[in-house]
Amino acid sequence: MLENGPASLARWQDKGLLLDRAVRQDWRLLEIDEKLLQEVIYNGVTIKGSADQEAVLCTGKATYALKHVETTNTLYMVPSSDSSCQTDTGKVCVKATAAAHLEMSQMAPQLKDLDAVLQDTELRGEDEGTSTSGRDSRPPMTFDELLSTTQASAAELEVALQERGALEYDGCWRLMSGALLGDTLEVLLLTAAQHGWGSCIPLAEAGQAMSTDGFDPRLTVHCARLHAQPDRTADDAVTLDTRKVCLHFARKLLTERKQWPLDDFKEAWQSSIPEGMTVDRAMLKGEALIEGSGGAEESLISLSIAKLPSDPCARFARLFALRPRWVLPDLEPYLADLQIPGRSAEALLLTYARASQDQANGPVLYSAR
Repeated sequence: MLENGPASLARWQDKGLLLDRAVRQDWRLLEIDEKLLQEVIYNGVTIKGSADQEAVLCTGKATYALKHVETTNTLYMVPSSDSSCQTDTGKVCVKATAAAHLEMSQMAPQLKDLDAVLQDTELRGEDEGTSTSGRDSRPPMTFDELLSTTQASAAELEVALQERGALEYDGCWRLMSGALLGDTLEVLLLTAAQHGWGSCIPLAEAGQAMSTDGFDPRLTVHCARLHAQPDRTADDAVTLDTRKVCLHFARKLLTERKQWPLDDFKEAWQSSIPEGMTVDRAMLKGEALIEGSGGAEESLISLSIAKLPSDPCARFARLFALRPRWVLPDLEPYLADLQIPGRSAEALLLTYARASQDQANGPVLYSAR
């Protein structure tokens, strides 16, 4: 590949080049580093994007944005020196030209399509209007089908499915609806109490015991794993995580009422959880905000991170619309899931927020930039 500015045909002939009459202009050049080149050669890459999306390039582990960059020089592509394209006069034919190339930059996976599919195909209880065969708007998808339609690498898709609590059900990846998951957990807790299991749940026994009440053993086991301590999950038994179980009952109360007097909420919350577990307001980080200056004036307002936009700009706009000024301890939980390659939470704060202090020794407050 040779690079030079505009020149006459005669000038290039003097340099030993001939412009082929059928010179191609439809090739696309991609600028990549050596590490990524090896990925392309040995494992291949995929470019994904529908008509209404920006195209992205996915390797096995990462997703990259593609940027079309025009150059001031024209790139002339010639065959290798041992090619038969050389003429009798020793000149080499230019087979293709390009005035632009594609640059890559790593980005977060785009998961809106994945979320839409999972929501439309979630497993639902009979009292929700459909059976566990899912909704009729679209069929559930296998991992390969999700990979082909989601702008994410295979590794990123696996992580996304795990974070969303999806399970492989009859070969396709599905979510349990919130109602079905909650019902399953509450019956699981009652079953554990009846059998004296405590927080240690034998998976096979639990699945068998709850099947007599119409619960699919596969969903029972999945529910138990979702609410288990991650570092103590085994093949045959799991230990329930107190925070995950308590959060279920907190969300249930926040569904009934979006705003609670804090003391009333704590009382109702503690009375709803299994015996032996204790609630802690720290468990509510990323699920609710405490408003007020202390004492009886304090109230709890539902604000789940799961319902906020995943785009950083939209996320900050939504947060500042809800509360114009934030202290960092309140704001941090709502930034924890923003995964932008190469950008930390501190960098996002510098980009989208402005820090100020009302008093020299007062707390730092963050407002919209």
